[in-house]
Parts: sequence; structure tokens; C-alpha cells
Amino acid sequence: TSDTLDPYLDITLDIHAAHSVKQALTQFVEPEELRGENAYHCGVCLQKRPASKPLSVHTSSKVLILLLKRFSHLTGEKTAKRVQYSEWLDMQPYMSDQNRGPLWYSLYAVLVHAGSTSRSGHYLAYVKAGDGHWYQMNDDRVTACDRSAALSQEAYVLFYVQRSNLGTDRSSGSAAGEEESVAAEDKDLINKARALQTHCHRAYGKAEEQAQESTLEEWKSLQEQIQAKKPPLNLRKVEGNLPDNAVVIHPSKHRGALVKTHPGQDNFCPNTSARSVSPLERTGMNHAPCVGEGARAPKRKNKNKNKNNQQHRRPALVIW
Repeated sequence: TSDTLDPYLDITLDIHAAHSVKQALTQFVEPEELRGENAYHCGVCLQKRPASKPLSVHTSSKVLILLLKRFSHLTGEKTAKRVQYSEWLDMQPYMSDQNRGPLWYSLYAVLVHAGSTSRSGHYLAYVKAGDGHWYQMNDDRVTACDRSAALSQEAYVLFYVQRSNLGTDRSSGSAAGEEESVAAEDKDLINKARALQTHCHRAYGKAEEQAQESTLEEWKSLQEQIQAKKPPLNLRKVEGNLPDNAVVIHPSKHRGALVKTHPGQDNFCPNTSARSVSPLERTGMNHAPCVGEGARAPKRKNKNKNKNNQQHRRPALVIW
């Protein structure tokens, strides 16, 4: 006796002599008799001996992919015949361990090839959604279809998913009971997914709110540190470092009274301290003109002014 384990991603089934997937699986695990020229070469007696070569599935996969051999390796011609397949499949009769209960798989996708050869054609799929309804996937078109339409195709590849947590009473073959159990299981999975999604949204919103509050507090703290380290503005030093053609414009002390008496004139220049000048004269003056018709007269520096008053001068606008 010699045992050989081969890994597999899919199971290839010969459909030339089979009319259903179950019949093709039965033929797949039937022992092959090796006699005559195909006899087994014994490693003990070094002679060819008749032998039996069976196949079985040793380890069950979570997703079962059944590939129906429709194309010839030599010519590429396609075998166009309908092979029956069911929505539920018990893989226990084809397993190596026959002492365990039923191993049920549920069909969730059917791949179909439209064409006559392997060198041309078009692929489309029938997919079972989480709500139990079937849909036809044809390029970018998704169309709802009946369960009977998905189970009556000339399938090329069948996709099954293992339902190990279902009850062992599947051997009765009741389609109504199977559909009811699947619907209940899918509904439970959908409810769990929705609950998890709601929890994630709440956690994300709370974390985002905490991050915004933390960022605002950090920004306020940073601004307070900058204000504490910022030295007071010394206008005397600023004016001493300005170029010769720079003009310093100080805001008027009567700004508040002007706003009350002339609320609509933001750039009002009082006439009491200005004279009328022409546009030509205005361009040659060394001080900044007002927006109105008059220009502000330059202020004279008072050398006898108190130094304490100079330190409390208002902010100035510098133009050069």
C-alpha cells in the first residue's frame, strides 16, 4: 500500500460520461484498475503487478471549486452539454475518512462560458448575495434572477462554501429545510456585520471628537507660549532701522470720534490737518497721501516729548 498526498486548489471533473456533478464525483473517487501494460511496478519484487488506484479528498477546504472539463486539450473544442448540479452538496461520500457525519457545502457562484471553443467566447457569472438572492454578473451589468435560472446553466466552474456549523439532519435532502437554515444563518451574519459596523462608526466618531478637542487645546497652549515669549514692540528701534525713503503713518488719535461722526467713511482724512493738493503735487510728496482729496500734513518731532509717552505710541504703518 502506497499513499500519496497532492495539494489541490480545485477538483477537475470529467463530464463526458456523467450527467450530474454527483455522478462525476462518484467516477472521480472510483478505484482505477491497473492491469496489463498499465500494471503497477512493485518496488519489492521489482515486477509489474495488478493494483487498484483510488482517489479521495483527504482534507476538506472552506471553499470548494469544481472545474468541469468542457474543453479538449488537443483541439480546444467545447463540450456543450448540461450537467445537473444542486444548491447543496454533501462531500462526505468522497472523503478519505468515512466515519464522520455529513459535510455540507452551499453553492454561491456559477461561472458560465459562452462560446464554442476555448480560444474565444465570453464569461458571465451567477452569484448568490448575502440576502439569499441570485444575480447575474455580465461585465458591468448586474441583473436579479431566479434561483432556478442560476441552477440551470451550462456551468464551467462551480463555487461552493462549507457550512460546517449547520445541523447534521441535511441527509434528508429537504430543500425547504436547507433554504430556511441558510437564510437564518445568512441573516445572523448580516446582523453581526451591521452591529460591528455601527460600533466602528461610533468609536471612530468619538475618537475624531477627542482628536479635535485635543488639537484645539494644543493650539491654544502654543499661542499662549508664543505670546509669552514675544518681546514688546519698540517703535524707536523700528524707525531707526528704516530706509531713508520710508514713510511712517500713525493712526489718528481722533479715530473713534471720526467713526461716530462719519460711519460710512472708513478711510476718512480730516480736513483740519490737511491742505488740498493736486495729483501732480501728490506724486512728489515724501509722505503717503490720504484716499480723499486732501493729504495729511507731516508731523514734526518734538524733542522735548516725554520718553514714557514715546513708549506708548500706537502701532504704525510703514511704506517704502
